[in-house]
Amino acid sequence: MMPWEHRIGYANGSNIMASTEVLLDRPCDGVAVITFNRPEQMNAVRPSTVSAFIDVISSVSGDIATRAVILTGAGRGFCSGMDLSARAEFPPQDVPQATEWMRELFRGAVAWSELPQPTIAAINGPAIGGGFGFALASDIRIASPQARFAATFVKIAMGPDAGLSHTLPRVVGHAKALELLLTADTVDADEALELGIVSKVSADPMAAAITLAQRFAAVPEHVSRRIKATLQRSASADLPTAISEIEVSAQAEHYCHPEFFANAGRWLNAHA
Repeated sequence: MMPWEHRIGYANGSNIMASTEVLLDRPCDGVAVITFNRPEQMNAVRPSTVSAFIDVISSVSGDIATRAVILTGAGRGFCSGMDLSARAEFPPQDVPQATEWMRELFRGAVAWSELPQPTIAAINGPAIGGGFGFALASDIRIASPQARFAATFVKIAMGPDAGLSHTLPRVVGHAKALELLLTADTVDADEALELGIVSKVSADPMAAAITLAQRFAAVPEHVSRRIKATLQRSASADLPTAISEIEVSAQAEHYCHPEFFANAGRWLNAHA
C-alpha cells in the first residue's frame, strides 16, 4: 500500500464490499482515487472488472463530498484494455449477441465519461487499446515518463472502442487519429505531451494528480460540477448557443446561489 492510500473497498448500493480488481482510496478530503488492480494482467478489463468499476463510480458520483476523482493502474501499467482471455467466456455466436456483450463490457467507459466531478488520469505506465480510451475519457491526463499509448486494435483485426473513435480525433485531429488507429504505433510520454494527449509529464503522476485534485476540491462542489457540465454541453453547440443559452443558464444558477453573494460581498469590502 502506498503512503497516500486509505483503502475502503468499493461500494455496492449502501454496502461496502471487498474488491480485488478495482480499489477505491481516499488520500485526502474531497479526493477519490480509483485503481484498476490486475497488475499481473497489466490491468486488463474483464466483465467482473467492469462490474466493480461501475459500482465504485456509482458510489462517488452522488457523493457531494467527493470533488475530484483520479483513475490509475496498479503495478507497471495503467490499463491494457480488454482482457482477451475473456473471449472464452463469450464464444462468438452472431453479431447481435456480440453487440450486447460488447455494450456490457464497455459500460464502464460510459460511466467514467459521465462522472459529474472533474476526473484526472494518473497514467503510470502503458495505456493500450481500451486503456487508451479510458485515459482519453478523463478530463485531464498526467503521465509518467514510462507511460506509453497505443491503439493496437488492428493487430487483432478489431477497431477502436472505449470511446476512442470519439475522443482521439478531438484530441489529436482526424488525420493523426486515423494514422494511430491504422498503424497501431506507440506514442511515448514526450510525444503524448506534444500531441495534447496528456497535459503534463511527471516523475510521480499520482502525486501531481493529487495536488491538482486538491485544488479542484477547494472549489465549491456545485460550481465545479456545473463548469464541467457547461464545457460538455458547449462542445457540441455553436458559439451563440454556448453564450446565450448554456453559459447564461449556468451563470444564472451561480448568481442565485448564496455563496456568490457572500463571496461578492467579501470581495467588495476588501476592495472598498
